Amino acid sequence: MPNSLLSRLLKHRYFSNNTFLEARVGHSPSLTWQAIHWGRELLVEGLRYKIGNGHTVLAGVDKWLPGHNNFKPISYSGPPNVHVSCFITEEREWNIPLLNEHFQPIDVDRILSIPLSFFPSNDRYIWHHTTTGQYTVNSGFHLAENLAEGRDSSGSNNHRDWWKTLWSLNLPTKIKIFAWRVMQNALPVATELSRRKVLTSATCSLCSNAWESIGHAMFNCTTARKVWRETKFTIDHTNAQSMYHGDYLIHLSTLHSKEDFELLVCTMWAIWHNRNKVTHGGVSRTSSNIAMFAQSHLEKYSRLRTKNQQTTTCSSHYSAAPNVQSTCDTTRAIPWTPLPLSGLKLNVDAAANQELKILGIGAIIRDHHGNVVAAMSKNV
Repeated sequence: MPNSLLSRLLKHRYFSNNTFLEARVGHSPSLTWQAIHWGRELLVEGLRYKIGNGHTVLAGVDKWLPGHNNFKPISYSGPPNVHVSCFITEEREWNIPLLNEHFQPIDVDRILSIPLSFFPSNDRYIWHHTTTGQYTVNSGFHLAENLAEGRDSSGSNNHRDWWKTLWSLNLPTKIKIFAWRVMQNALPVATELSRRKVLTSATCSLCSNAWESIGHAMFNCTTARKVWRETKFTIDHTNAQSMYHGDYLIHLSTLHSKEDFELLVCTMWAIWHNRNKVTHGGVSRTSSNIAMFAQSHLEKYSRLRTKNQQTTTCSSHYSAAPNVQSTCDTTRAIPWTPLPLSGLKLNVDAAANQELKILGIGAIIRDHHGNVVAAMSKNV
């Protein structure tokens, strides 16, 4: 809505000479603009051009090819200033010989999947991760989660196995993302707030001391110490205080069973949840109530997860191949059984949302021991 009062105000203040996607944070930005600018990073990850006439899209530079997460050509050998319109014939068809001359076959296949309207319109940005091309909070959340998991698995070689352990914990997604933020020093404690030049201070919910580090926030502030005394966990407060990029959290994961570590992470989240509640005008829980809240929250999630696993919807699977299991039962759960001999079993499923006109598909491949070899899910 570029003509709205808010849009015109922000453009005049922050990007009067360029576009929103090119705008910088600027001098002395408001907290609202900082938040919008931060959120734009996610928006950029999921935006690509929808080709109309192709006159404004550079073939080798801009994001215009349908794909999982990269919308630029894998390989392009033409001049850098060539527009997509050069590869469209007067009959509004793709010029296949010219495409083969400048693109690799994998890119040509992606280009040919783009429909061309007989009546050309202007090129425009769309959100790739919905069928409508419009951004939704739900699709944005899933993209952010996938990007975070991808960065963790590819960029943290020293802790790769630990990242796998984190994402496999039986915890709500919001708590696993919280733990990821702890590992990345991405919680807004005083040091981070100071570094980002944000004037709001993060203080302990029961004392006036600023939370100087994540280790202090999770383990050493007055409230945190009282909460941990209500649990069965023994915390080395000295090592926790100097926690850097979650190294003490990794250390704790080696001392406890998977179930105990899940409770420990949930307790950390409960401490943080209580702090945020107080920050926004709520009343603080007692230390014992915070510990009980973490325990009950985890138990409720586990019960709900078990209930969901026991209830299955109709699943239509390919049954032509002998190594593909086929089940369809809306009234009872069908247990998965491994192959009797060595081999792989593929299970697939699809579900449609008639209201939103969205189709989702999923697949998982397991070996004869039941170990997951590969899995995927996506909207189509």
